[in-house]
Amino acid sequence: MKTTQRDQRAWAAGFFDGEGCVGVYHNQGRYVLSVSVSQGRREPLEILLAMFGGSIQRDYRPGGYNGKGTYSWRISGNKAAKALKAMLPFLVVKLAQAEVALEFFEINPTFEVAKEYSAHLKEMKS
Repeated sequence: MKTTQRDQRAWAAGFFDGEGCVGVYHNQGRYVLSVSVSQGRREPLEILLAMFGGSIQRDYRPGGYNGKGTYSWRISGNKAAKALKAMLPFLVVKLAQAEVALEFFEINPTFEVAKEYSAHLKEMKS
């Protein structure tokens, strides 16, 4: 069965809704939009990597997926904004967080305002 680009974006959004994280993080003197998904299996993360770019890292700390560690797909900056925009029409759980993160990215705020966005996104997660 052939999947359309729309189907792929819908799948990515559903997977991201369940397993993902969006934030604005302090990095090297500035705040950066970041999107990530952690998972015990690498295969679904390979699909996100092919769709949006980024990178996959392995975390070998004990206790992860069946004691085998986890994998994390990460993307930041322009690529993160493009990924969120592609998934936005299909997001449910993380829709509000994605909208706030994209607003941050679009306005390119001062350091102090960026700090407020970061704190606001952390509050939304709790």
